[in-house]
This record gives sequence, structure tokens and C-alpha cells, in this order.
Amino acid sequence: MRIALTHNLKITDAIEEAEFDTPETIDGIVRVLEKAGHRVDRIDVTGPASRLVARLEAFAPDLIFNTAEGRRGRMRRGFYPALFEELGMPATGSDAYALCVTLDKGLTKKLLAGFGIPSPRGRLLTREALRAGGLDELPYPVIA
Repeated sequence: MRIALTHNLKITDAIEEAEFDTPETIDGIVRVLEKAGHRVDRIDVTGPASRLVARLEAFAPDLIFNTAEGRRGRMRRGFYPALFEELGMPATGSDAYALCVTLDKGLTKKLLAGFGIPSPRGRLLTREALRAGGLDELPYPVIA
């Protein structure tokens, strides 16, 4: 199987690259896929989308193994899955809609509640509220 591994390569320690993949992570994914007998093309999505589309069309993958996300805006997580869907290329992971909705934590909680699925309530804490014991009633451990 021809697999295109689309990713954002982490090259600095900048906060904007915090969720990008390190070269070691990409190497590990490639090793596993190649060991299973697949041909893998590593595709860093940095740069214009037109270049990405040209590379994908030239490689003609059977599957896109996607870990990439856009860099800006509320739709950034869904950008590449939407592009792959528009190109008619199957890709791993959630679709663009699910990724965009779940990036908005408030909207996700509302959707879950609509289906009767409980989720932890959120709380805005200030230093003053913390000093006044704003977390004292919570059972630990907690996720903050």
C-alpha cells in the first residue's frame, strides 16, 4: 500500500509548534508502516496548499496517514482532513467536522449534554479565587 504520511515537522521549541511532530516521531511511524510492508512518503505540510496537493497527486497514495493540522483559526485542526476529503483521498483520523467541533471545548460540552453524556464542568479561576480557597471543595486528583 502507498501511504502518504502528512505531518507538521517540529523544528523549534516555539509555542506555535508545541503540537507538531518531532523527526523522531515521524521516523518511528515510518518504521512501523514500512515494517508492515507499506511504501511511505513523508510529506511535511509546511508551505502552500497547492504544493501539498501536487505532491499528493504525484504520489497517488492509497491512504493518507495524517497527523497534520493547520496553523491558524478555528478550523485549523480540520483543514487537512477537509482538503483530503475534497481530493477524494482516504485519510486516517476524524473528519474535518469532528475536529473543528472538538477544538471548541464549550461547543463540545453542549453537544455532549444534548446526548445526555456528562462532562466535567469548567470554571474560571483567578488568583484571588484561589487564595480564597476556590478549589478546596474538589476531590483530587483533578485535571486543570
